Amino acid sequence: MAAAEPLLELARDDVVVFLGGTDTVRAQRSGHLETLLTWHFKNEPPKFRDLSWEADTVFALGTEMNRWRGGGYRGVKGLGNLEAQLAGLKATVVIVQLGRNEAFAGVEGIESFGQASDKLFGRLTGDGRRLVVISPTPFEEAINENNGHLVPDLRERNADLGRYVGVLRLQAEKHEALFVDLFADAKATFTHSGQHVSADNQETFALHLASALGVVRANGFAGLEDLRTAVREKHRLWFDYWRPANWKCLFGDDNRRVFSIGSRKNIPSIRDERDKLPVLIAAAEENVAAVAKGLAKPKVAAQPELPPPTPASSPGDELKAFKPAEGFAVNLFASEKLGVANPLTIRWDAKGRMYVAWARFPTTKSSNSPIPTATARRIAQRCSPTASTSQQGWRPPMVACMWDRRPICFS
Repeated sequence: MAAAEPLLELARDDVVVFLGGTDTVRAQRSGHLETLLTWHFKNEPPKFRDLSWEADTVFALGTEMNRWRGGGYRGVKGLGNLEAQLAGLKATVVIVQLGRNEAFAGVEGIESFGQASDKLFGRLTGDGRRLVVISPTPFEEAINENNGHLVPDLRERNADLGRYVGVLRLQAEKHEALFVDLFADAKATFTHSGQHVSADNQETFALHLASALGVVRANGFAGLEDLRTAVREKHRLWFDYWRPANWKCLFGDDNRRVFSIGSRKNIPSIRDERDKLPVLIAAAEENVAAVAKGLAKPKVAAQPELPPPTPASSPGDELKAFKPAEGFAVNLFASEKLGVANPLTIRWDAKGRMYVAWARFPTTKSSNSPIPTATARRIAQRCSPTASTSQQGWRPPMVACMWDRRPICFS
């Protein structure tokens, strides 16, 4: 999909914000689209910021709706609402892709979708910001590796999705936004699930979308790997700043914990560490601009040195530290000797057996950090492990429950 002349014009003073659901989140993480835009506008490089969130809709955006992020708690300011965040970033252009999730409501949801789109686009175009509205791509046939039919055929939803795309077009025209239609006459296949762009199709999708915006590169991503590395490093730092994994301890009701406010041992708090990120982001941005012009190689921010670990106390020493009330006693039920570490949730079944879920985290954070490993283990009444399961790539299990005599962990 090529354009006769560029549809999107950006300059050095522009700050481009991405908003959208899972496809936008994945596109930003892969860095392909931002790499193409950076390459195209390298002589006057703009800045790019990601505010996308999985499952975002025109009705609610994770960046302002998630608890404590907006208003903060106990005197610690949050990030503010959408307008405050856009103003803080000095955003001049917003690229938004929404509408796919909303289409599951069918014809009955079109009216409310139009009203919510109108309201959201009005907020996005405030303070003179330019708006680019990207339509969803069509639902596709899912690839079932087991040749089964576990994944529904979402192509049956395309008639409804087309109607929602039509609403997006009308609202884009109303708000004088650039509308990019990736739905009509779509031929390329981008998904495995039938819904979201897959990791192995990010490059193809980025070329497709960039072309629709008027950015065409005949040789694709050949010679752009260094630039993409620099772009992804900048995005990694930005993501850690804007969407920290533990914002509950930064802005929320845990903002007075030791690791939120620091300690007397000169160990920085997570708030101290986050406050260092803007400088790293600015340096990464300069590196992106230099790499785009062929003047530098990509740089990865140095990781801070961690303080030496505190020697672990023995279970016996830990028991001595307890001071139970009269008539109560504390005894050892399970310890690290059983493999239990960093327990996050505990449940018992009808036979009195305890199930423990925990996660082992990487000790440093970098672009190639090992993936956390989550584990669930059943511990019998006599403290002997009788069963366990471990899954690479799980996020930390936060909730566990018993169902049909089996532990179910939600991460």
